[in-house]
Amino acid sequence: MLTSRIARLLRHISGQMAESPAKPVIGHVEEGKARTILPEGVFYNRVQEFNRDITVAMLQQYQLLHQSEWIARKHRQMKRGAGDTCPTYDGLRILEALSATGIRSVRFALEVPKVSKIVANDLDVRAVELIRNNVELNGVGKHVDVTCMDAVELMHKCKTFTERFNVVDIDPYGTASPFLDSAVQCLHDGGLLCVTSTDAAVLCGSTPGTSMGKYGGLAIKNSAPHETSLRVLLHAIQSAASRFGCVIEPLLSLSVDFYVRVFVRIWASPGSVKAIAAKHAICFSCTGCTAYHVQPLGHALPSNKRLAPARGPPVGPLCAECGSHFNVWGPIWCGPLHSRSFLSGLLTTLGCSPKVPTSPVAQNGDDCNTALPQSDKTGPIPRDPSNNVYPSGAELRLPMPGEFSFAPGLTDPDLSGKASSRFGTFKRIVGMCTMAFEELPDVILYHRIDHLTAVLGMQVPALLELHSPFLNAGYRISCSHTEANTFKTDAPMSFIWDVLVTFHRKFQSSEKAYKSPTSSATSDESESAELKTESGKEESIQPKQARKRTNRQHRRKRLESLGPEQAAELASFRAHRDQVRAQLLSRSINSIVDLTIHPDANPPSRTDGLVRYQPNPEKFWGPKARPKMPKTVSG
Repeated sequence: MLTSRIARLLRHISGQMAESPAKPVIGHVEEGKARTILPEGVFYNRVQEFNRDITVAMLQQYQLLHQSEWIARKHRQMKRGAGDTCPTYDGLRILEALSATGIRSVRFALEVPKVSKIVANDLDVRAVELIRNNVELNGVGKHVDVTCMDAVELMHKCKTFTERFNVVDIDPYGTASPFLDSAVQCLHDGGLLCVTSTDAAVLCGSTPGTSMGKYGGLAIKNSAPHETSLRVLLHAIQSAASRFGCVIEPLLSLSVDFYVRVFVRIWASPGSVKAIAAKHAICFSCTGCTAYHVQPLGHALPSNKRLAPARGPPVGPLCAECGSHFNVWGPIWCGPLHSRSFLSGLLTTLGCSPKVPTSPVAQNGDDCNTALPQSDKTGPIPRDPSNNVYPSGAELRLPMPGEFSFAPGLTDPDLSGKASSRFGTFKRIVGMCTMAFEELPDVILYHRIDHLTAVLGMQVPALLELHSPFLNAGYRISCSHTEANTFKTDAPMSFIWDVLVTFHRKFQSSEKAYKSPTSSATSDESESAELKTESGKEESIQPKQARKRTNRQHRRKRLESLGPEQAAELASFRAHRDQVRAQLLSRSINSIVDLTIHPDANPPSRTDGLVRYQPNPEKFWGPKARPKMPKTVSG
């Protein structure tokens, strides 16, 4: 039945493509429960299957949460004698503003329960025709409406209360900034906004002026570029929400492959907006030792609706550790990137409950805490709705009370099977969400251990060796989901350098102890390995040594080709690097550094063998070419 329907639609589209040549049909794609026809030239990126899988998983969890909140709200209304005696749950209204092939909307209709209506929109006429065909192919025309409009115009038309959506998904080619204002306005209170931005180079600081123009925050190159990209985007979303009296609550913020993907709830709370400056911050990055310091723009008073000016700056004119100057950049979002209680519920739903405490607290205090205090959760809408603690597990799966009912015609997919069979990227979803759950929620920006050790000219310590001194000293430490060789800690920079200098001295003494007994034999062996024949070729040498020699030769050639200005700039950089290294290595260690391996040094995601940092998914992966719009001639 389905095969014959695919064949019929392929013939139908082939006939349409004959009228507009150069668009042959190349087959169909199966993803989740959806089958999608894929003509050549239509924008579709197979690598972003993870993006679509995690979105479906988030919407499934959000629907459970939305339904439980609706039931609680109706119970409160009935106790006050207001509202209907037999209320009906109307389900979710979802907008995919930039639909392309429509595969995401089709998957929402087939895999997300209790959805009343999905609007799949695109500006390209050919894409809209393809969406209609894919909707017909999958038999979801009852729930998916297809429109051909400018996304911003469509969202502005849906600002009235009856036309608003519970979920808005924005996945553009490039920046999402032009769509944020209208997206915030067309969401119900507590609605879910899903945003993708693929201009990672801009968000990571390659073009600071462009990031300031598009996102309202100056991003520069630093040692935490991928977390910077997330915080710059969240700053832009909150800035858009603030203009309409709303605050954001990030549920999950991921830096994945070549893009960033964030899921935030939008809450109408004009009072909280008055104190939202406390969740925006300016950053000071050291140009020598890569240390950073964060300065929030304000301090929220206990009333949670008033803001006191922040006191600063947190640094002097020069770095206290190495004496270098600072780069100033921002503002960025300095609140939490994820809701750990929501992630706990999501992982529990996926059958992989997290193994670490839900709410770790700082033991030594830090200057990177979430600026707004915890709010009173007793009222129907908390004073600061961006600080929520969500239920998980069985609490979200309570049956609908007898006096309540579902609206007719809602989607009802079968989700009884294992979650691992429903998602093609299930292992990566669990791995990344678990790592996001393990991240310290109140620490801003991570450190790259290979960058820090490069400053000292030393080898990188193993993960257990690195984490143990911090845990032994009473500090907290975690990895970051964004990239490998990273860590987040609430320890001050002075302690971080105490640990690294201790490692440097340990490694240096170990090398001396290793070389001293057999120094002559080692030198003789190295000389014999580099003996050359009469023809000038190496007689015997290890492959690793050969690669090192080749790399040195390449570097030497590049240096010889530098112009006078570049050579002077390189010499200045090396002199500054050597000065910083000498100052750090000569500093006294003022803390007690215990290198004993701590029993909690290995994070659960690592001990369980989860997919933490997935390699490139395929050859030549990355963003595809921008889709070309058909040219129109105005009469």
